[in-house]
This record gives sequence, C-alpha cells and structure tokens, in this order.
Amino acid sequence: AKARLLRWILLLQEFDFKVIDTRGAENCAADHLSCLENPYENIFDPKEIKKTFPLESLNKVTHKDPSTPWFADLANYIAGNFIIKGITSQLKQKFFKDARHYFWDDPYLFGTCADQIIRHCVAGKEAIDILNACHSG
Repeated sequence: AKARLLRWILLLQEFDFKVIDTRGAENCAADHLSCLENPYENIFDPKEIKKTFPLESLNKVTHKDPSTPWFADLANYIAGNFIIKGITSQLKQKFFKDARHYFWDDPYLFGTCADQIIRHCVAGKEAIDILNACHSG
C-alpha cells in the first residue's frame, strides 16, 4: 500500500490541495451514505448479461492507414536521411514533426511515447509474431 500511496503523491504533487482526514466514528456522511437504500438493488434481468463477445479475439494488428508504410519511411529517414518523394508540404511537415520522436540504434528503430517510455518499433509480420508468442505460449 505504501508504494501505491507514493505513486499518488507523485501524481498529485503538481496540484494545490488539502487533504482532511476524518476518523470513521466522526464521519457522519460516510455512515449516512452506507445506510441509504439502493432502489435498484433487486432489479436485475439475467437476459442483460451477454455471453458472446464478438471482439474477443481480433487476430489482426493494423494501423490507421494501411496504405502508408510509416515504419519503412521513418526508418529510412532516420537511418539514412532519405526523404519520401512526392508528398505535400503539409505531410512533409507532419512527417518531420513525428520523426523527432524516433531514433535509430542500428539495426533497431525506437520511439519515445507520450508517457516518455522508449519502445522498440516493429512492423507487420514481426509484430504479429510477437503477439502470437505472447498469447499462445
């Protein structure tokens, strides 16, 4: 529990707030809330429980636009400074902005995510092989 408390302290330290702790015997609000009746307590329809989950296994890994080989373009740019030909200036600007979050450590491409964790980038078949290895054995 101490580690969890420390994590919360670190997450909340940027906010200015005051914690007021009230002992259970003195906390009338908590006692009052626990004594309230629940009007929905005995209203339950077993038909509401779904036993089938259509998206239980997707068996597919994809990204937003499958026609764009983003991994190859980034790897080529970062490893050898090759730029994609025939794209608009807006797409080129977005590409350079996105490329700032990636770096090449031969022979691997790594990306820095929003949570500041560096992750190894994998493409296509390798990603599917990794998922199969993790989930099947």
